[in-house]
Amino acid sequence: MNDMTVAIILPVYNASETLDRAITSVLAQSYTNFTLYIIDDFSKDNSREIINKYIHDKNIKVMFNDKNLGVAESRNRGLDLAVEDVVAFIDSDDEWLKDKLETQISRISVTNGLPNVSHYNFISDQRKLVGYDKNLLSRKDFLKKEFRICLSSLVHKRNNVRFKKIGHEDFIYISSLYDLHGHISVTNKPLVNYYVTEGSLSSNKITAACWQFNLLSKELKLPRHKAIYYFFFYALNALLFRN
Repeated sequence: MNDMTVAIILPVYNASETLDRAITSVLAQSYTNFTLYIIDDFSKDNSREIINKYIHDKNIKVMFNDKNLGVAESRNRGLDLAVEDVVAFIDSDDEWLKDKLETQISRISVTNGLPNVSHYNFISDQRKLVGYDKNLLSRKDFLKKEFRICLSSLVHKRNNVRFKKIGHEDFIYISSLYDLHGHISVTNKPLVNYYVTEGSLSSNKITAACWQFNLLSKELKLPRHKAIYYFFFYALNALLFRN
């Protein structure tokens, strides 16, 4: 298991308040066979100064975009450079628990290479554990948002899937993994602290709902009745999640 190398993709844009926390949580991992790819997306704050503190670390490679490309293209830059066996993601405002990689690499090893996601702590004004009661997440439950995947908890074998520059790019990326694997396995313990900040896309429910329906009907090309069916459960589970 320790022979499996991991590429960790960390896009950064004006993240000076949380970036140190994200980077140090990666460097503190019990599983150490990784390279952290930090892609600064033309930040205007002092994110570059923070990144420069780590630039000589043997486990870190840094790229500075010459202009703002957006999170999808920044992640793709990291994916294009990665040569490791496995890919993982962390957002600049999230935090990994120490045994995250070790636990999930072990899970990939025993599930014939299925992508893996974990439970996580959803932290806003309160702290909430987000979990799922099965070991495998079907495409149907994924589309119904029975389990709201946190991208910072996703680990999978390296492939040619890339992010599209579109609203809910995480959703489309994960949907593409289903095209390759059919299922995603679930680690039934929290391995990530997912932080929601005021004004973030995840806090804008109306915009998110519009994007979701367009993705179901136009991007995934589902028949209208199926798009409405999955959107109904998306909306229902969003309400249940908030409560």
